[in-house]
Amino acid sequence: MRSLARNPSYRPSSAAELAAELEPGTEAPTTPLPRAASRDKRKLWWVLAGVLAVAGLLLGIGLGTRGSNGQPQPEPRAPLVQPIVRGTTPQQQARNLSAWLRRYSR
Repeated sequence: MRSLARNPSYRPSSAAELAAELEPGTEAPTTPLPRAASRDKRKLWWVLAGVLAVAGLLLGIGLGTRGSNGQPQPEPRAPLVQPIVRGTTPQQQARNLSAWLRRYSR
């Protein structure tokens, strides 16, 4: 990245200097990191499977016992909403729309 510096005094002054910087062997060789123990991965998978099993069990219990007081649930009825009354002018139409929204908004 020194070759791309904005300030010319920071860049290599000649091609020979740049070649010397790019020469292999000027840095310490890289060493591979030790492998993580596969036992840790296996343990992580078991913990994840346990958490998912508990979450599934709780979800099943929650959905299975929801609303079970012995009586059947009444079917929900659709709310009765009247259509917007047409106005004779755009101003009257806007007033009707405004009144309808106030009446039926929650």
